[in-house]
Amino acid sequence: MLLLSLIACGTGKIQLADSAGSGGADGDADTDTDADSDTDADTDTDTDTDADSDTDTDSDTDTDTDTDTDTSTCRAYGLVADDSISVAYGVAIDAYDSRIGPPSSGTSADATVAVNATTACALSVTGTLSGSAWVGPGADVASTICYGHAGTISGVASTLSSSVTLPTIAVPGGLPTTIGARSVGWNETWEVSSDTTVDSLTLAYASAVEVTSSVTVLVDGDLQADSATVTVASGAVLDLYVTGDVRVGWGATIGGDDPAQIRIHALGDVTLDYGGTLTAVVETNGAFSATGTFAGTWIGSSLTTNWGGQLHVDEAQLCP
Repeated sequence: MLLLSLIACGTGKIQLADSAGSGGADGDADTDTDADSDTDADTDTDTDTDADSDTDTDSDTDTDTDTDTDTSTCRAYGLVADDSISVAYGVAIDAYDSRIGPPSSGTSADATVAVNATTACALSVTGTLSGSAWVGPGADVASTICYGHAGTISGVASTLSSSVTLPTIAVPGGLPTTIGARSVGWNETWEVSSDTTVDSLTLAYASAVEVTSSVTVLVDGDLQADSATVTVASGAVLDLYVTGDVRVGWGATIGGDDPAQIRIHALGDVTLDYGGTLTAVVETNGAFSATGTFAGTWIGSSLTTNWGGQLHVDEAQLCP
């Protein structure tokens, strides 16, 4: 299965492992204590009174609060940077719940943003953050969070109790040998139904990639999408590993309504251009620059936004 999350890691080298997956758990408050409270409060005392009256009091009041959140990959915060986050003028960050519908079905002021740094203006807010923000442990909030013209944080502005651990991106072993550089041309559709390795991936104007089953795709280089679409079949997951940079250009639409269906793990930077849409769970060793529309969660080295950027944190990807 293809983990599609981008994660930044200090010097971050992509590591080969014999098992798929990036480890995906960030540190702060996300110690993988598996809040999957599938503790089935089953009071099944099965007090069989021997007359086989079986007065099973199993009321099956499963107190499971896990509303389909995978606690092995969930995040404690929606947007996490090791170094800095800049919310530019004209940018809006908010939250939604993909289990209910896409951002167009309604957003809330429950976005969560965290920065490990404690330096001056590590979090710069000139736009609108509809939610709460945390900066590095022991930081002076007044100097670490800087507000520009019309900049607002609607919720809490505080410090982390401990830094968020950025996961190490690990490419799973056993992937097929490369088929070389792959370029999907104008009006061409590339159907992906099995694990695949390419040296680079270029998606031209009006091209499409259709993922029909759960797969892992390794792009051992850069990925460029220009006015292209990438879709994943219902119930399937694309784990996309990129050793270079990712660019989602104007008019490109990567993903559908559920960010969990595309998990991007990138060693380099991710750039989302104006007019581009990216719906995914992303982790990167590099920076994330967002001018387009993003829905999901992200963790990496730094986040820079530009006028027009819309970032929607998916609460369904956060740990309970």
